[in-house]
Amino acid sequence: MVAPLMFQRKYDSIFIQASQYTNVNIQNGEINTDKTLSIGQSMEVRYHFPDAVTIKADHGVQVLMLFNGAKLHNHRIYDNFLLTILPTEILCSSYSLVDNNLWSLPLTLNEGKLQLFQGGRSILIQTDFGLLVRYDWISLLVVSLPPSFAGKTCGLCGNFNGDPKDDLTTSEGTQAAGVLAFGASWKVPGLVKDDRCTDDCVGGCKSCTSQQMKQWEVDSSCGLMALVKKGPFSKCHAAVDPVPYMDNCKFDLCMNNGLKYFLCKSLESYAESCQEADSHVDDWRKLAKCPYKCQSNSVYQQCGSACPATCSNPNPICNLPCMETCTCNKGFVLIDGECQPVENCGCTHEGHYLAPGQSYWADNKCQKRCTCNANTRKVECKAVGCKTGTLCQVLKGIKDCHPISHGKCRATGDPHYVTFDKKKFDFMGTCVYQMVKHCMGTDLVPFEVLVQNDHRGSNVVSYTKMVEVKVYSLSVVISRTYQGVVMVDGELANLPLSLAGNRVSVYKSEFKCPANSRYETCAAVCPATCQTNLASLGCDEPCREGCVCEEGFVLSGEHCVPVSQCGCVDGDRYYTLNQVFYPNGKCDKECKCNADGELEKGKRQCRAVGVGICQRSGDLHYRSFDGRVFNLQGTCTYTLSKTNLMKGTRLVPFTVLAENYNQKSSVTKGVTLDVYGFNLVLRNTVSGVLVSRAICDSPEWRVLYYGMESAV
Repeated sequence: MVAPLMFQRKYDSIFIQASQYTNVNIQNGEINTDKTLSIGQSMEVRYHFPDAVTIKADHGVQVLMLFNGAKLHNHRIYDNFLLTILPTEILCSSYSLVDNNLWSLPLTLNEGKLQLFQGGRSILIQTDFGLLVRYDWISLLVVSLPPSFAGKTCGLCGNFNGDPKDDLTTSEGTQAAGVLAFGASWKVPGLVKDDRCTDDCVGGCKSCTSQQMKQWEVDSSCGLMALVKKGPFSKCHAAVDPVPYMDNCKFDLCMNNGLKYFLCKSLESYAESCQEADSHVDDWRKLAKCPYKCQSNSVYQQCGSACPATCSNPNPICNLPCMETCTCNKGFVLIDGECQPVENCGCTHEGHYLAPGQSYWADNKCQKRCTCNANTRKVECKAVGCKTGTLCQVLKGIKDCHPISHGKCRATGDPHYVTFDKKKFDFMGTCVYQMVKHCMGTDLVPFEVLVQNDHRGSNVVSYTKMVEVKVYSLSVVISRTYQGVVMVDGELANLPLSLAGNRVSVYKSEFKCPANSRYETCAAVCPATCQTNLASLGCDEPCREGCVCEEGFVLSGEHCVPVSQCGCVDGDRYYTLNQVFYPNGKCDKECKCNADGELEKGKRQCRAVGVGICQRSGDLHYRSFDGRVFNLQGTCTYTLSKTNLMKGTRLVPFTVLAENYNQKSSVTKGVTLDVYGFNLVLRNTVSGVLVSRAICDSPEWRVLYYGMESAV
């Protein structure tokens, strides 16, 4: 961009806007600046005479040069043209953000250079040049790099030059005075639109003294890592120092009142690091009472293959270190997070897997729909379009014919009914009635809502007694007989609930506040609970009048309890402390939730030499490529690692961003990897991966995988 005219005494402006995550380098005179722009984000560059401006970006951007006006001979001069920065959806056609479809894993993109797959309980992204990103959806995030990137990275993971002393280098290239300033310098626009992040704990960070943490040093707790005689990790001590992991373990347990979950996650983190270092680990789970639960049709392996058998690749050849996992039995493969018979496989299409009957939009206007034929196992496409009342648009990352509005039918009082079309009537019957059901059409999800009324002290009026919702082969019954809980397929279940692969959510909104809670006019509809607190699940619902648990307490059923008094999670069900229940709605087995959340009831692979590993785990503990250990309590989005000083190399550039979130405990909320022109987004609000790519005349890929654990 040419310099301003010499009579411009102030400055002219350059506006830059991106339609996707874009790294921009700006040379403004002698000042060189690197910025990362998110989707639709714009920035202003002010420049002065006689300096010119050079702009470099790894994706196409919109640039507007604006002459701000200046006086010449007592006259104000303005530019004779002024352009408006175009909306994101109509930016230059050399790149477009389209084809936001749901896909199943594994995925192979960019002619095999980028692979996405599930490994153990984690999701992995692997490239052909050695970059590996692994995320367990909760707190563990690991970035692995080959030695060729040594000295050419920057971010929270450091520069990978072998010297941990300079790891606290800011984005400006200076050494930070402390971790807070260091972390803040690597803050980038959020993966999810949320400007309420902080670089430090709100109101000050909670802390634990050395004396308070000492109680967790015993052999039955964090001290198990450092136990030498008959210790399960003793053979790993020479390869991986247990002290930083043990310190993190003691800190997490102290900060969370000794919750067993954090002990198990800390031990698991150390065990994985040992396996990555090719060191043997004995069975620590039995000693620590941290069971690893496997689904049906699979078997537990402490050192199993990191590349599971899938429909796309039933006999995978894996070059990753072994990991703790559940391996599908012979004749079964991993489909949507479950081990299913090979006969249940669907279609493999252009590197993507589709389940039988699964469909996706093959264009960006919702006019071409392709479906996996369950009989032929081939993808078939046909011309369709959005129906009346729907609009082709992207909502929550998914492109579809979404409804423009929603109809509501109500039953209130004794009872008064209002239909979807606003017809009002009163009906006093006390039998079971069909309130609404999907009656016509085959392209919609079938459902049914039943209602039963009863008399309460008078035969003149009746009120709603029971509601049953039938959807996705589930029966959810809400009854006055069992207030505060619901019945799912004949079994009582605590709230909140997430069913059918997160497609059905059941939660309660009330104004009668339990102990250790307070009333708020704008309370979160999806509060932190014993089941979701550790994962900090997001919620798209607007706030409502209700009750929230006080600081240090989370929701356990209908009560606000300390984290240390949380109950048990079994599958998708939560059980309160000391609760007795019968699994699967049958009476052939009785289970009880005891303290600490417990219920009463391979071949080693080769790995590359000299791999750099950066890890974020637990309550925001970081370990750089060079071994620098530090804690960062920020809840913003930070550059975990990106390539630097790439000139003259043949290395592939990449950027890894991590968004942190703090609700009772700090976790990683989302992870983004930019590589090969792909933008891969992992969020702990859904068990899947969002994949996008912007190429001339090519669609942007969006992928979301459902299941307890997934892999990229």
